[in-house]
This record gives sequence, structure tokens and C-alpha cells, in this order.
Amino acid sequence: LDIFERDNAFDIEAVSRAEAIAAHVAALLERTELNKQLLAQQVFQEQLRNMLMYALAETNEVEFLNYVLQNIISMLPSAQAGAVFFRVHADSYHMVASVGYNLNPVKSHAFRSDELAHSVDMDTFMPSIVPRISNSLDNMLRKQTVNAFHNSGNVEDIQATLVIPIAIAGTLTCVFYLDNFD
Repeated sequence: LDIFERDNAFDIEAVSRAEAIAAHVAALLERTELNKQLLAQQVFQEQLRNMLMYALAETNEVEFLNYVLQNIISMLPSAQAGAVFFRVHADSYHMVASVGYNLNPVKSHAFRSDELAHSVDMDTFMPSIVPRISNSLDNMLRKQTVNAFHNSGNVEDIQATLVIPIAIAGTLTCVFYLDNFD
């Protein structure tokens, strides 16, 4: 049976108009979603611009890294805490900034690149995700360093860590560790 041959309040013209309306509504919804994404990208770019401006004005590298860490955590909702390890000497890295952790128990400890290599791809320096990083901490570091980490905060509750290595001229300069507890 042809639906339009029966007595019906809606004819083929009404259905055609409904299809056109549906297509326009779909396009408007897609545009709204794209506008949301564009606004989020603009906010992100503004945050990056602010970090650059701060970097140009700040002469203290540690203060700058702390500022960047705080901003990265505010930009990535899944990052609930974090730390930055900075190269101080040829093969010596120190935790110089943290959010959500007590820096004091750890800041005097030096870390070697081979210790950081458990979480950093030393060939590509690409960001990576490390699940339950506290398990690898217990296996990779000297016992005094492990104890210092556990005294700095609830590292055993970390579920995932986003590791962001920063290399300059092929040398690991610093590493951002962004932690999630959920």
C-alpha cells in the first residue's frame, strides 16, 4: 500500500519538508559541536600563548617548569597531580616541581637517566602512558629513593601516568609526569 494514497494529514510535500528540516537541524547540531571544539581549541591556544609569554619573562627555569606543570594539569582534566624532573648535571635529574605531592622528601635525591628510562622512551622521547607507575618505581630505583617517593604522597594510588619527555638537541632535559588516581 502506498501510504500517500490513504487519507492522511501528511502528504508527500510535508514529508519532503520534514526531510529538509531534519537535514538543516543535523547541520546546525554539527556546527554547534564544531563551534564548541573551536572554542576549546582557542582556550587551549590562549593557555599555550600565556605559557610562552611567561617563559619569555621568567629567567628561573624551575619557576617556569612549575608554572608549566600547573597549567598542563589545568588543561588536562584527567591529570590530578604531577611532577617535573629537570636535568641538573650530565646524568643527574632532580624533581623540581610538583602538584599534589610534597616535594621536600624527594628534592634532594638525584635520579640517573637509566632510572628515568623505565618510563621514558629514550630513543624517540615521545609521550607515553604508564599504568600503575608505583609498581615500576619499586623495581627501578634505589631503596632510599623509593622511600622518598612514598613519603612524598600517595604514589601507590596512581592508576595511570602520562609521561611527557622534553628533549633538546637529542638530550633529555626534563620529564613531566602527570598522574591520575581514578
